Order: sequence, then structure tokens, then C-alpha cells
Amino acid sequence: LVRRLNGDYVETVAGISKLLNWIFGKMASPNHLQPSWWIEGIAILSESRFTSGGRNRNSLYDMYLRMAVLEQKTQDLGEISSAPVKFPHGSTPYLYGSRFLKYVVGRYGVDPLVRISHDFGSEWVPYGFNKVARRHLGKRDYVRLYREWMADMRRRYQLQAKRVRHRGLREGQRITHTGDYTYWPRFHPSGGWLLYSDDDGKSDPQWKRLERGATRARKVVRLEGGGAGSFDPAGRHLIYHQWESHRATYSFLDLFEYDLQRGVRRRLTRGQRLREPDVSPDGGRIAAVMNRKGTTHLVLLPRRGLRRGEAPQILVRSKPYHQVATPRWSPDGRTVAYSAWEQGGKRDLFVVDVATGKTLRLTNDRAQEVSPAWSPDGKTLYFSSDRTGIYNVYALALKSQLLRQVTNVVHGALMPAISPDGQTLVYVGFTSRGYDLYRMPLDRSRFLPALPYLNERPAPRTEQRPPPKMKVSKYRAWRSLYPEGWWFQAGFTPGDEFLTLLLEGNDLA
Repeated sequence: LVRRLNGDYVETVAGISKLLNWIFGKMASPNHLQPSWWIEGIAILSESRFTSGGRNRNSLYDMYLRMAVLEQKTQDLGEISSAPVKFPHGSTPYLYGSRFLKYVVGRYGVDPLVRISHDFGSEWVPYGFNKVARRHLGKRDYVRLYREWMADMRRRYQLQAKRVRHRGLREGQRITHTGDYTYWPRFHPSGGWLLYSDDDGKSDPQWKRLERGATRARKVVRLEGGGAGSFDPAGRHLIYHQWESHRATYSFLDLFEYDLQRGVRRRLTRGQRLREPDVSPDGGRIAAVMNRKGTTHLVLLPRRGLRRGEAPQILVRSKPYHQVATPRWSPDGRTVAYSAWEQGGKRDLFVVDVATGKTLRLTNDRAQEVSPAWSPDGKTLYFSSDRTGIYNVYALALKSQLLRQVTNVVHGALMPAISPDGQTLVYVGFTSRGYDLYRMPLDRSRFLPALPYLNERPAPRTEQRPPPKMKVSKYRAWRSLYPEGWWFQAGFTPGDEFLTLLLEGNDLA
């Protein structure tokens, strides 16, 4: 895979560039002048071809492109080749480049892309992207192929939307209109208002408060790239995570408490790498996700926070590199529901008994089941899943294990929040401008039967390769400081001429 990525695509150097590198050291790499969508698209194309996952099989990426196409807000080649302004901003070259090149490979195979990189890597004059493409893609350039790909996407997504509407839409009313990243809705215990995290790309990220029936929200507290808030039982304090400096060197996620009446913030943990807190119904403990060496565990800590030298109690210890997310206490405080990713690409729902640590698996497939939320009576667990290829909210009756589909939308429905009286659902939906909140009544008579899981992902690769043997040697600065390349500069100003010789090396340490 590494040889395929680096040797056959980006790192191909030939012709005049190879001669320049032989004389001056490595300074010319023509394929790095390819548009960003080509470079990043190649990476994601390979990411998906050589694994059973990858962003070309990602339902969120598919949602981004689907809504841009259906709302006629797609970006052209010029936009995705420069600094994108529209959503999804910096992810635009990855999204459009990977899907476009997947279409190209579907028509011509992967070998033409290899030949393009070889050809472009030997060009005397770079930037002739379309000239090189026409040689290897049936005399079609990227501009023409891009138009044909867009037409293909329109046909595909219009058919998908038609199938969704044929079942009958179950969609909420949009209640925010900022776009970008509107996340983590939570009802206040009083049920009178809603809290959510808002990062609209124009102002500081912040928690916002939306009163029942209101059309405009007001700021609660500024955020440093955090989110995932939870109220204490009285509803006076908000507990959430955000980034904070640790030992003046690191930036870790820690937990904070915000007093909604006094407007005072208090730090609960220091350097613990904790996120997604949820306060227990009795107010005594917090369930949270703890990151340790790339593996996340489900932990408990006192509501007051952690004192110096005190560590969280690990409730669910994950296997190496497995991940847990979004813990939610049951209304009776006996169990915690959470989502977990396991090797093989499974993202399923679990419930753990707080007293015994015994876990119960609720789902078992390769659909992405995320963001559990309890009904007030504790009999139903709501969550989001992409089991049909589009994220929707589902309801699982814990006693009967009956699964029903709550929303049926074209865009997507994520992060469900249930009102304290159990009558209202708020979820995070999507338009071509980004994420926003939607509200709908929880009318159980309108729930749909859950369709079978649509398994379009290939079987995961399970082979284990031994780690490579590494040669260990004592550190010597001169080995990396020794010039790898050289160049010269000449200049002239009135009364002053100069010639500069540049030698380049870098100390690896």
C-alpha cells in the first residue's frame, strides 16, 4: 500500500525534475503541484480500495455530497482546487476528489491514474493537468469528466431521495439556521428550553440557549473547541468538555462546570483527557470517556471533580485501540448506555451495569450505531444509525428488542435528544450549509418498521502482520544536518549586487 501510494502516484519524479534533483538534491516533485483534490482524492481512493472502510464508504461523506447535489449547491473544479469557502470547508478536496476519482476509476480502471502520475512527473513544464489527463482518459479532460460525474450523481441521489419519500417522510421542523457545526442538543431538566453547541464559522464556538417557541437563541458560555454537555439534576449547572492547556505544553480535553445562575465556570479535571460527560440522575457521579494511548475507556468520577492524584474509576476497559463514545445514564441510575467501535469496523450499542460492570450488547452489525438517548421511563433507547445508507433516528424497546424507525429523512438525523416529558424529539439534521437542529413530536403511531441492515461494506481484513524490525543507532546530529540539497539566489539593488549559496539540512531531533 505504501509503495502504491508513494511510488506510483505522488512521488513519481522523472525527466527534467529527476535531473534537477540529481544536481541540487531533492527539490522538485511535480505531482505535488497537482490540485489538492487530486492528491487527497488519491489518498482516500486507496484508503477505501485497500481496506473494508474508508471515507468513500462513509455515510456522513455521502450525506455531504448528496445534499449539495440535491440542493444544487455543488462546487465546481475551480472551487475544489483552491481554498474552499463553502461547507465542508477544508474537507472539500477530500470529499469531491475521492468521489470524482472513484468515478474515473470505475470507467477507466486504476492504471490510467498511475500513468498520469508518471507522465506528469516527467513534464518539463508543470500545470498541464488536462493535457496529461486527455492522453490517458479517452481524450477526455477533467472538466468534461467532472460534468459527466455530476450528472451521474444527480441521477443517483434523485433516485435515492425518491425511495425515501415513497416510504413516507418522517421529518422534523428546522429550528436553527446557522449551518456549519450545530451539535449536542440537550433539554434542560425543566423541559422549558434547549441547549446546544454552535460553531457557525463566523464567531467563537459557544453554548446557546433556545427557549421553547423561540426563533432566536442566546449565548450561554464561550467554548474552546468543546461540547457534549450535561445538566445536573437541579438544572443549575452545565458540565461539558473543552480543550485546555496542560503543563504549558499539551492541549487536552478536560471537564468543566458552568453555573447558569452566577455565570461562573469551574474546572473539574486537569490533564485527564476526558470528554462527553453525563451526570447521573442522583447528581453524585459523572460518566465520561477517557483517552489513554489511543484507546478510550468508559469511566466514572465524582460529581465534584477529581482532586490532585485522584484518578477516574474505569467502568468499561476497552481492548487496545477500541473506542467508546457518548455514555448516557439510564433514568434509574443503574446502567449506562454507550456506543463502541471494535476491530472489524463494528460500531454498536452496549449497556453496562454500574454495580457489576457486566455489559449487554444491544446491536451487532457493521452499521454505525451512535449517540444513544433514553426515554424518560427507561424502556426505550433512541439512537442514530446508517443501516439504510442514510443516518436516521431509531427506537429500540429494551424488553421486546423491537426496533422501529423514528425519522425517515433524505438528509440525515443524528444526536437525538428526548424531552423530559417524552413527547418531543430534537435531532441534528443537515443541509448543504452544514448541521442544524430539527424538532418533531414523538408520535409512536408514526414510527416505521426498521428495514434490514443494508450491508454494502466488504468483509474486514483480519490478517496480522509482524511489526517491522527497526535498526537502532546512537543519535548523531551531523547525519541529518548534512546538507540534503543546495540552491543559489542572485539579487540586485542600486549599488548592491549579491549571490547567495543555500545549503539545506534538518536536525531530526
